[in-house]
Amino acid sequence: MGTLPTPQTTQSGLEMRFRSLSPPGAIKTTTHASALFLLGAALTLSACPVDDRTLVVSLGSSGEQNRAGSNSTASMGGASVGASSGSRSDGGAAGEAGDGGDASGEPRTFPDGCTDLDRDNVSDCTQTLVQNPAFAHDAASWTAESGATLAWDPRDLLGISESGSALVTSSEPMDASGDSLVAVDQCISVTAGTILGIFANAVIDPGQVAGRAAINLWFFGADGCPGGSPMVVYETPEEFETGTVLTLRGSTAVIDGMHSVRVRLGVIKPSRAESFSVRFDNVLIRKE
Repeated sequence: MGTLPTPQTTQSGLEMRFRSLSPPGAIKTTTHASALFLLGAALTLSACPVDDRTLVVSLGSSGEQNRAGSNSTASMGGASVGASSGSRSDGGAAGEAGDGGDASGEPRTFPDGCTDLDRDNVSDCTQTLVQNPAFAHDAASWTAESGATLAWDPRDLLGISESGSALVTSSEPMDASGDSLVAVDQCISVTAGTILGIFANAVIDPGQVAGRAAINLWFFGADGCPGGSPMVVYETPEEFETGTVLTLRGSTAVIDGMHSVRVRLGVIKPSRAESFSVRFDNVLIRKE
């Protein structure tokens, strides 16, 4: 049975991301139990229609994902289990039923120029733990990691006037198989035992190589997010749809001993691809 590797960092700072074929925690059965299970399954299939949906397993707490399809999602590490009929992953979209959005599906905006991705009728800028979450005038407080470039873009993802977004680009090809992840980041302090709600908007412009966007969290046992070896990694479901405003979302618990987290706006592309860009906006990391 395969195991999920921890994130590895090459000399150029690009993370190589691999997928295991068998997730940890698979159920083992005895020969007798297997025979009973197969008999019960045969009787069930003879009476019920076949469900051809493909299972997608999202291992959020490890920062790695196994993807086998797009119609159903089973999420480990604190997220939900359910079925999805859209082409997007289990991150969801702004304006889904029950979000508290308006009839058009768009989150509301406030006089401070911020939005409400968690739909609690409070400006996200008054709740988020990060600095410069909406990139109103620049990309200050965010730092490009090795292999990434960061630029301020005057196009706000929700069309808010006099605001913009962060353009994050991965532009270093590598002679290696698989995907690479680069990011821009910001370090924040956290308290063990709290739950972090995680949201951000992203846009993947069409006409690029097939790539994805995600929010990646690196947890450290000391203040200040020291070094490049986190003790715990969490990643939101990766989004890939182009030409539309995506909402990245997730939640995770801060385990005992953790004191800081590096919030990473991640850009994922095939390692050999020349360049891939994502625009990010409205980063909400809040205590739930």
